[in-house]
Formats: sequence, structure tokens, C-alpha cells
Amino acid sequence: MVLTGRESLIRLIGKRRRFLPNRLSILSDPIPNPNHQPEQQQPSTPGDNLQNDAVQCPICSLTLPSDNHRINTHLDSCLSQPKLSGTNRKRKLTQQTLLQLNFTRPDPHVPDHTLQKCLQFTESPIADKDSVIITTESSPLSSEFTPIDTNHHDIVDNVDDKCDVFEVKLETMIVGRRYADQEEICAGDKVSLLRDSQNVKDPNAIKVVSVDSGCSKFLGYLPRELAQYLSPLIDNYDIVFQGHVTSDPKHSRDAVPIQIMCHRTPDGESKSKDETFKCLWKNAQHAVESAIKNPSSVKYQLNFCLIIQEALKNNIHLLTEDEKTYIESFTSLSNDSQRLFIRIYTRKGPWFRMSSISYPEILDIQKAVKELAEKEYICTVEDGNQLCESDMNDILDVLTVSELREILCFLLKKSCGHGMKKQDLISSILSTCAGLWPHLSKMILDRTGFCIKISSKAESLIWRIERLFFLNGEQDLSSFLLVDIGKIKYPTYTCTILEPIFSNRMDLLAFEEAIEVAQVMDEALDANKTDMVLRCIKIAESRVSAVLPIQYSTSKTVSTFHHLFTASWVYSKVVTLGISFLEQERRYSDAIDLLKLLQNVFTCDVKRGYWALRLSVDLEHLGYIDESLQVAENALLDQWVRAGSRMALQRRVLRLGKPPRRWKVPSFSKSVLRKIPEGLM
Repeated sequence: MVLTGRESLIRLIGKRRRFLPNRLSILSDPIPNPNHQPEQQQPSTPGDNLQNDAVQCPICSLTLPSDNHRINTHLDSCLSQPKLSGTNRKRKLTQQTLLQLNFTRPDPHVPDHTLQKCLQFTESPIADKDSVIITTESSPLSSEFTPIDTNHHDIVDNVDDKCDVFEVKLETMIVGRRYADQEEICAGDKVSLLRDSQNVKDPNAIKVVSVDSGCSKFLGYLPRELAQYLSPLIDNYDIVFQGHVTSDPKHSRDAVPIQIMCHRTPDGESKSKDETFKCLWKNAQHAVESAIKNPSSVKYQLNFCLIIQEALKNNIHLLTEDEKTYIESFTSLSNDSQRLFIRIYTRKGPWFRMSSISYPEILDIQKAVKELAEKEYICTVEDGNQLCESDMNDILDVLTVSELREILCFLLKKSCGHGMKKQDLISSILSTCAGLWPHLSKMILDRTGFCIKISSKAESLIWRIERLFFLNGEQDLSSFLLVDIGKIKYPTYTCTILEPIFSNRMDLLAFEEAIEVAQVMDEALDANKTDMVLRCIKIAESRVSAVLPIQYSTSKTVSTFHHLFTASWVYSKVVTLGISFLEQERRYSDAIDLLKLLQNVFTCDVKRGYWALRLSVDLEHLGYIDESLQVAENALLDQWVRAGSRMALQRRVLRLGKPPRRWKVPSFSKSVLRKIPEGLM
């Protein structure tokens, strides 16, 4: 049986982290008393003497701690509430999460680039309630890595009005030779560019054909990064590009260096003064410069550097100076070092044999390992004395089953282990060698040889950078791969950066710690560790209890979007899953307490319908039928209860509210009980 809320928690966690900085404190620190009410939640009168570290809200007279973020959040929630003027102003209900919004990411080269921005959604006066308008503001990336939207005029600032595109030569390459005719290419051969708009892989594709041969032999394509800017110039401005091969390729399928130049046409002279034309031309020059700066960069390396670049640019206030320097040092590493780090970071690990690491694009692995170790991006071990007890289980996983069986037989002085699974062999070795770690370490390294793993410092910071870039745990570098191979395509739109998702470092660290608690709970559920699950529930309960009631205006979706990246929202997911766990254990009283807590704290949340439904069901389990009915009836008056939860609550009211408990038949009785024809479902 899958616990309710487990799948959403798994999506929230994403790929499990190998190293959790707060795991020890989560497992050992005392849990605050969740029943202790914070002082700031107690109402005060204007005549009360406020403490030196507290302030009084001028709207609701609550005593608040003198923390700017807490005060501003509370004031926003107070000011966003409807005025008590006797008129029952109805709250507009809009979509709450990115998954519910009917839009996708803009740039095919930068998946989830826009998910690292705070989006502002405003309701259109002429649209229905599901319509969303995205107000935008361009934020171009560095020209070294950035594909820029060619549909907008403000892509490149300060375009030189006097630039003459007809005198500029572009140094580029002919790629995709395996698709071309088997034509011999020599230095000095004349070439011309032709559009290939019917290309299913890339609608911006540009063919390179030979001019010397009368039949225009197909030689290959222009690089995608350059073609995306030259194709609009050819299509919309009737520009003609011609050039020549600058050097002979070593092999028939190698990229061929060429030099191209824009030739004058009767209409091109006048059209070149257009602002869009100038922007496209400038971007084409930037693409060429980028290829020159990174002639040997591979795609996943550029994508990874793009993630680092964007995260640093938009979230620099969340990192310390040491962290900033450490992350920026990655770009100063050699190509081999960068590629090796990315390769092993994306693999399962954590330990890897040097003898099993081999990648064609990495020329000198030994030198790359040495450089990464000097910069503290990886840890190495080649001596048994360097291994600690905590690393034993992980490094044993590097060994094959036959090697593990060989070690176990040596330890037990007899033949054994046949038919045992790998994890059983590892457990037997660890139990047999308890207290003899140096001896075991030597036996392991005699078989594995030199081993490496990602350092905990690098793993923690790179995880944070990825999280800030994608804003979810489900996406990683593979998202770029799906776009690069054409499996996923995104329409184009721009986005306004109103404010960062995390306003300060404390909010980010609290959010990360909440994610860690969620991961520990998920691991405990897999391992059937009930005590650890209950501890995580208690931790989440104590954190939620310390939060002021969360209210926000649905007409300003920015506040609801920000709420998805708070520690309290993550803890609410942990508590929701904990409620399902407690119900499975038939601990209905504890589940009821948690449900009431969530309803009191999260007054505006799409899960309120589910919480009310479970509260009504659990009360019925304990025999409190009248209270269960009252909860269901009150929930139907809540404007945040909708869809399936509302229908389920209506059915409960009809079932529990029969005479003599309720005499009046609800108005929704006929609509709830009607049978929907199968053809309309």
C-alpha cells in the first residue's frame, strides 16, 4: 500500500543526496515541544509593554519578534486580507503551482531557465479564471553560453548603428559530415549557405554546399548555435552568405573550418539598418566568438557551466564569499578536469575505481584527478589507513560479487557465500570484520586499487546550485540532453525577474534542512524504521507549530509561488505523509492532532480539502460522528476546498447527516448522487 503523499514527497526530494550536512542533528538533537506556543502568537493590547526584542503589529495587535523577514511576511498577510466592511468579498481562485500552469519553458538550450525566476502572474480582465498573463523582462546570459531569443528586439544592448555586416568575416565550421555527400574537400574550395527549413531535427538548419562543382554538392551543416541567428537573416532579409574552406580536414567526417561573409544584395543594404537585423547579426558574432573560446567543449560541459553561471548571477546573495570563490574556481579548471567531475557527479557512486574510469573526451585522467583533488572537488584513497569506518559499506559496493565472496572466504577460512546476493555479502563481511577495519581496508584496496569520490563540500554546493537553477528535485543535466537531441521542444516566451526566490541565506538553509528531513523520512520508510519515521514527523510538527498562520491573497500569485520554496511548505508535506502513516498504524488521535494543526497554520492551501476529509474520516473512526459531520459541513464553506475533495465531503454530509441528526436535505444532494453516463466520462 502506497502512503498518501509519498509520491509528492519523492518528487520534492528528487535524486537522493549522498551527503546530508544536518543528518546527525536530525537523528540526535532533542525535538522542540510542538505544544509550546511561541510568544509572538499571543494577542496583546495597545497598553501592554512590549519587550525589547519584539514589536507590535499595528493591524492585528500581535506581538512579533524583531526579525525583518518575519515582520514583513506578517504585514503582507494582514494587509492582503479583505476589509471587514460587511460585504462578503469573494476570493478569486487561480492556479497555484507551476505544474498546474499551462505554459512551458522558453529556450530549447536552457531547460528550466525560467524556473529559476520569480514569475509574476496577473489575471486578465477579459480572460477566464484559468488564463494567466506572464509579465516579462529580459535577462540575457553571458554571450559565452547563452542562446538568445531571436524574436525580440532587445536581445543585445548598445548595437552599433554604424556596423557594416558586409565587411565582416565569420570563422565557423562545417559539421554533420556523416549526413553529407561523400565529397572531397580541400582548402580554398568555395562554399555557399542554403536554408533547410524542412529539417525535422532543427527548423533553423542551414546547409553548406559546394559552389565549385556545378551540381552544388551537399557538404554538411552550420553549427546549431550559429544557424539559429543566421537563418532569420536568410529568410527575412534575403541575405546571401558565401565563403571558402580555410584548411583541409584530417578525416572525411571531421568538422571542416570555413570562412563566410555576407554579400551585398539590392534589398540587403536598406534592410541591414533594421534594429532586429542588427541584433541578429551581433548575436551571430557572439556565437562565433563563443565557439572560438571553447573549441573543444562538449555539450554536457557547457550545460553544466551554464547552470553554475546562472545560479551565481541570480543568487549570489545566498552564498558566502568562500562558497562563491569555490564554485567560480570550477570554470578555471582544465577541460579534462571539468568533464571528469561532471561525469562522476552524475553517476551513482559514491566511490569509483580509477581503473574503470575511461571516457573518450577526457585525454589525461590522471592529471584531471590530481587537479580536482588539489581544488578539493574530489577525495582520493590509495592507502588502507585513509579509509574510515563510515566509508567501508560504500567502497565495498565497488567490488564485484566474486571479489566480495573471495574476501568473505578469506575471513571465515572456508568456502562460503555461493548464491548470496551482493548486499548480503557486504553485511556478512562488515559483521565478521567488526573492529578489524585496517585489515579489511587493505584487502579492499588490494582489489580496487586507487579510488576517488566527490567531496562532501563539492556535492553540497553543486546540489544547491542545481536546486537554485531548476527549483525542483526532479530535473538535472538529463533535461538538457532531452532538448539537445530534440525529444522535447519548448515554445518561446520571456520572463520578468521580480525578486529572488529566497530573499536571504537563512531562508535557503531552512529550506534545505527541511528537504533533508523529508529525505531521512523517505529513507526510513524504505527501511521500515518506524522510530525514525515518527521522529521526522515530530520534527516537522515542531517546525510547523512555530509558524504564524500562513495567509496570502490569491490575486497575487507571486506570494503563493514563493510559498512553495519555504521550509514550512516542505514540513507540511512531511506532516501530510506522516498523517497517512499514523492512519495506517491506527493512531487516529495523533493523526487528528496533526490535521488540526495543518488547518490552523495553512489557512490558504489547496490541500485543505484533503485535510478536512481525513479529519472527518478519522473522527468517525473514533466514534465522534457529530464532530465528523460538523467538520465536513464547515469544510464545504471553505473556498479552498474544491474538486474531488468537495464531492467526497458532500457525500459524507449526505451519509452522516440523515435524520434525526439533520432534517434538512442539502441543495447539492441531487448533483452528488446523479450517475454520469459512461460515454461522458
